[in-house]
Amino acid sequence: MALVLENVYFSYEAGNYLFENLNIKVPEASTIAVMGPSGIGKTTLSKLLVGLIKPNQGKVRMYNKVLERPNIKANITFQENPCFPWLNVLDNVKFGMPDTPQSTERAKYLIDQMGLTDSLFKYPQALSGGMKQRVSIARSLAVNPEFLVLDEPFSALDAVTKIKVFELLKREQQASGISYIIVLHSVEDAYDLSDEVLVFGGKPTKVMER
Repeated sequence: MALVLENVYFSYEAGNYLFENLNIKVPEASTIAVMGPSGIGKTTLSKLLVGLIKPNQGKVRMYNKVLERPNIKANITFQENPCFPWLNVLDNVKFGMPDTPQSTERAKYLIDQMGLTDSLFKYPQALSGGMKQRVSIARSLAVNPEFLVLDEPFSALDAVTKIKVFELLKREQQASGISYIIVLHSVEDAYDLSDEVLVFGGKPTKVMER
């Protein structure tokens, strides 16, 4: 398995668990969609999956190794503030990569695939919300992670652009075996893109439907 949550408990307040005995398995080169109402803990789950926060009990394992801290091989895109405002598009996508000609070529390729070549040297304040989302996705893909969490990555994209991003994610998955967990509100998007849909609900939050 690419990533496994084993008997995970998590709370922000002692004794008031948001997740209790949560178990999830993400196979290699698979796409899992996560759905559920607002406030159910989807963003918290995203942070647990990439090591930004640690469970109170239980373990998160990536390729059989316990994930105890952030790891460049487990990346995430956030819905809010997806770009570094002091960097242009090219430098945003190259962030975290070694400064080599190969890195620049990789970044430019992803920018082109996102339809942003004409905005290569623009800064985030000159970009629309959908353009910023695409920059964020390109930056997360650029470092060739083994596992990527995408938090509402298509919310600001029009239908045509969304299809192009879908296709790029699938090509990257076929080329590298990357696994995705994608937090979504659109049922149509979830079933179009994913191999499995997890619907969260209840209190503490658990998987209500697969």
